[in-house]
Amino acid sequence: DTLEVNELLDSDYPLPTKIENEETLVIVTLCTTGEGGAALIKNILEKQLSFSDNHFKIIPLSILGNENIETKLKNIKEEYRLICVVGSFRVNTDVPQYGIDRILDQSALQDIQKLIDIENAYLKIGDTFENHLRNIDGQLVLQGIKKFIKHIEDSLDIKIATSILIGIAMHMGCMIDRIKSGGNVSEFIGKEPFIQDHSRLYQFIKRECAELGKQYQIEISEDEICHLVVLFNPKNIG
Repeated sequence: DTLEVNELLDSDYPLPTKIENEETLVIVTLCTTGEGGAALIKNILEKQLSFSDNHFKIIPLSILGNENIETKLKNIKEEYRLICVVGSFRVNTDVPQYGIDRILDQSALQDIQKLIDIENAYLKIGDTFENHLRNIDGQLVLQGIKKFIKHIEDSLDIKIATSILIGIAMHMGCMIDRIKSGGNVSEFIGKEPFIQDHSRLYQFIKRECAELGKQYQIEISEDEICHLVVLFNPKNIG
């Protein structure tokens, strides 16, 4: 799918820069004594992180009050894209959490910045998919691809650089769209020995491809899986 990806990234088809309001990225800051402490952390983050004012919010919250903090977070997730929580205590949520001490000593700032960069990249990819994929819903397939990539990262205990992540996501979107339309599969030369040499990674990716296949009622061939193994090989993404 190299040609297809290149066409999407060609100067005639620039990645969209407009991000809809409902795609605003949010960091929540928490404190136990009131919103003053959370607001202070908010100010630190605003000075240290790089983001677009139009597409990003930091929301300070207190655990004081009648509403449960998990309920507050759930409501925020329904309206925005919550990327992480910063606070002096841990809460029940599936997004990354960072302690206030790691903000003060700046050890968490690089991780948080990467979360922002990745989500911004995904937003642009989603818009690109919407404009150029013909046989699948661009936003829905992106959600499946995000889960796919996250599962592989967790299985291999790796973190994929944003620039490489964009290429992988674009490849996968084009691949699924092409298979859905009945397009030809690119043969992977030396497939059998390659699978033997990369059996662990191959099995991880094959398992995730099976889930994608069920979702889109397609069959992702061994050749396609081998191409994905190359993209996800830690030697190529480190």
